[in-house]
Parts: sequence; structure tokens; C-alpha cells
Amino acid sequence: MAKMHYPFTKDANNIYDERKAEIERIERKTFVYDDKRSTRNELDVYYPLNSTLTKDGKTPILFFVYGGGYNSGSKEFPEPFSMGYRALGSFFAQHEVKFPASSEDIRDAVNWIFTNVDVIAVPSIPAIWYFVDEKKRFRTEVPAQQYIGSQEKQREREPKALWNAPSDEQIKDHPDILLVRAEREPDWLLLSWEEILPDIEKRLGKAPQMIIGKGHNHISPNWALCSGQGEEWGEEVVEWMKARIN
Repeated sequence: MAKMHYPFTKDANNIYDERKAEIERIERKTFVYDDKRSTRNELDVYYPLNSTLTKDGKTPILFFVYGGGYNSGSKEFPEPFSMGYRALGSFFAQHEVKFPASSEDIRDAVNWIFTNVDVIAVPSIPAIWYFVDEKKRFRTEVPAQQYIGSQEKQREREPKALWNAPSDEQIKDHPDILLVRAEREPDWLLLSWEEILPDIEKRLGKAPQMIIGKGHNHISPNWALCSGQGEEWGEEVVEWMKARIN
């Protein structure tokens, strides 16, 4: 993974340099939310130039959650790659913690948005999407063990177990799911994908909708946004979301 990361981000950064003005015209504001653990609980809000409102005048919101495998990751890459997630945000207009702290951070961010619509200056919110950049199963490296706990706890808390735990009634009320992956993912990640798909289909009673990023590897989809190249998967995600609010 590391071998593909630097060369690709370096090339993508050259494209971003050419399109910097276009990307930065999308206003971004940073807010601190629910910082009870005195950690890095910040979220960036991106404001489209022309907000797309629903028929009742509300603003849909997309949450993006970055990845990192429990040992890296931030909402902003260090220089000279800081345009990475900014481009993603524009396109869609290490403190130690224990399970389920990362999920609680997402919950707290969502709750903060709902209770602070006046602060971020948007009309009321009809729909929220979670765009989670976590396409892996738990493995036994030290960072994962520190976060999740013992192997017994890992079995209880891995995505497959958490998905199969809710009742049928809870699953019936579950929001729509859209699965997105790159065409050229590493084998270990494809194995995780193949393991969880039958469980999702069994519990939903139908196959989940999927988007395969043609020509992309694990790193490239996010970095393609706002580059003018390989953005098709993002356009498909936008169309999927629009179909659920119109």
C-alpha cells in the first residue's frame, strides 16, 4: 500500500496545483465539536457555491470519515499534500482511544450538526449520508488490538459481527447502503469485501447497490476528485444520493 501511496499522491498533487483556485473557491470552515476527551474532534464544513435544496428548502449533508487503519490518518494531509481531502470536500460540496470511541466521534459530529444548524448557517437538514473510508476488517496489529481489545472482543466487535447483531426489525429500518470500492483493490481487502457481501444480502433480502471505480486502486478514488480525471465514481455517488431526496 505504501509503495503506491506516495507516487500517486505526488502526481495528484501536481494536478491540484493547476486547479487550486477552482478547489479553494469552495468555502471551508472548521468547527470543534463535543470535545469532552480534549482530543482532535474537529470537522470541516464545505459550502457549495449554489446549495442544492430539497423541495421543502432543506440542505442534505454528506459526512466523510477518513481511514487510517488505527495507526494513521487525519482530516488534513501534511504539506505538500494538504489539498487531498480539501479536493474531496470541494467535490462533494494521536490520541489513544478505545472501542467504540471512533464511532462515538462520528455520532457526536452528526448530533452537533443537527443542534448547530444556525452556527454552520444552513437550513434544516432532511438527509444525512455517511461516506466512510474504512474498507477493511480488523487485523491483529498492535494499533487494532489497542483500540478493539482482546481477540475475544475483536470477534464481537468486527464489522461482520456488528452487522449480524441487530434484530430483523432493526435491519428493516436500516438506511439504504451503497458499497463503493476500487477496481484494483489489494487481495486482502477484496477478501473482506467477499466475506461481508453475503451477510449484507442475507439480512437485507436483496443485493446492496455497488459502485466499482473503474481503473482505480485503493488510494486513487479520493485523490481523483476535482482533478478532472477518474471522477465518474463520485458522480455516480452523487446521483445515488440525489435519487433519495428528490
